[in-house]
Amino acid sequence: MIQFKPISLADRPIFEKYLKKSEKQDCSYAFANLFAWKHLYHTLWCEKDGFLITRFHIAGSEKIAYLEPLGNGDLEQILSEIKSDADAVKQPLRLAALSNRFFENAQKSNILKDFYFYKNRDLANYIYSAEKLRSLSGKSLHSKRNHIAKFEELYPECKGRTLTREDFPAIQRILDKWSSNQEEENSTMKMEREMIRTALENYEALGLHGVILCANGKAVAFSFGSMINSDTFCVHVEKADEDYKGAFARINQVMAESLPKSVKYINREEDLGLLNLRKAKLSYHPETIAEEYFAFSPTGEEADIWKLWQECFHDGDTFMASYMYPYSDANSRVLLYDEGKLAAMFHVHSFKSSWGQVGYMYGLGTDPLKRGEGLATKVIIDSLKHLKEQGNLAAWVIQENKGFQGWQHRLNFASSGKETLRFLTPDDFDFGGDPEDDWGLCRILNPKKYLERYVEKHPDEKSEFSLEDPIFPENSGTYTLDGKNVIFSPKMGKEIVSPQELLARYSMDDGTELKYIVGSGQH
Repeated sequence: MIQFKPISLADRPIFEKYLKKSEKQDCSYAFANLFAWKHLYHTLWCEKDGFLITRFHIAGSEKIAYLEPLGNGDLEQILSEIKSDADAVKQPLRLAALSNRFFENAQKSNILKDFYFYKNRDLANYIYSAEKLRSLSGKSLHSKRNHIAKFEELYPECKGRTLTREDFPAIQRILDKWSSNQEEENSTMKMEREMIRTALENYEALGLHGVILCANGKAVAFSFGSMINSDTFCVHVEKADEDYKGAFARINQVMAESLPKSVKYINREEDLGLLNLRKAKLSYHPETIAEEYFAFSPTGEEADIWKLWQECFHDGDTFMASYMYPYSDANSRVLLYDEGKLAAMFHVHSFKSSWGQVGYMYGLGTDPLKRGEGLATKVIIDSLKHLKEQGNLAAWVIQENKGFQGWQHRLNFASSGKETLRFLTPDDFDFGGDPEDDWGLCRILNPKKYLERYVEKHPDEKSEFSLEDPIFPENSGTYTLDGKNVIFSPKMGKEIVSPQELLARYSMDDGTELKYIVGSGQH
């Protein structure tokens, strides 16, 4: 049985012992990274039978994964113990940042031979020649030399030097300005600030090396990182005041110049799928874009959803990981199995809007061999009931399959709002994807709450009607709006409307900006 323990500063020599023997260049294994990000990943580790085993939580969720075990010994036995650990916490075995050599060995493993392996481009590490980043020689880096020349022309008293503790207040000022320039500081940015704080508080103990760039006596950029193995340095953080054009290019070069000649490679980490960041990293022409493998057990709900989703929507593995790990959990999944196989699925999530708490339904998929059997309608109804139980007053959906008319006719959805749905999420994940065409269909789940919101905006409204709701009989009855209150009676009157007609009659133009509510099992 594996006895994991939290990562601490005293563990650094053990990690470095294994890393120096390995050929690992992935930033995930750098001890400084593991320690400084422990608030997000809840990192645990163990040394057992000649291997270093690291366990962490994916994307701050309750889902756990294991880094490639480093060391020499009986790999099959250590994998068996890792699988037993995953079984003990009732999770599928997931493995991350796996080398090509490990992948090749996995094909011979009884434990991993049927596992699903994939690569995630968003998490690929950019590995550069340290000498090229120092000299910036060659035609391909001509523009970088120009940026630096312009910076030095504008700020002739610029100077790059080694970072010391006396520079930490200046770093904080750069960070504060960088944050203020962002539209909104999301949770990823907040987590990064916490990572930087942890790293600086333990700067010497983590073996960090940093540089700072000053222009006319003012600190305008900084960078710090640590060694991964004997010849690869990893840049963990790099920030610059964007008002100083060319500062990013110069701090990048200053870092490379500050490293000893024994450092052959510089890892500038991943781009996280951010297009501007990807463009910037590619512009330096890396020696390698290291895409390592990820893997997970082929059995269980997670694997079933992954397979059916790709069969229905043809999304790639990178997208699947960006949605499945942070957002899909037992509380959000509505699944229908038939003879042991996943036949239909939907995901439901709660958001805050100007109406209050509302639900959003995402990823409706049906096994192609089971279509036409009413499974889609059943899983939609189950999803609506699930959202109502969670306290949502309405449910939104984006109708991608325009041929499916059940939304309006059988399920009482209606168009609503003057704008397309807009999603605010902790990591900027977009549940829509097409801001020009993400028009929402809405279904009222709690008519009384919805009408109370309507009366707040229309205090002169005085009317009465009876609602007949075939999915939620408890909603059926007479609603009286007296200008201040909404009064409900279970008795039916003469004028009967459907939930769809209610939404059309008492329509509101807002409610289409949805801010994700972090649920249980997520951080």
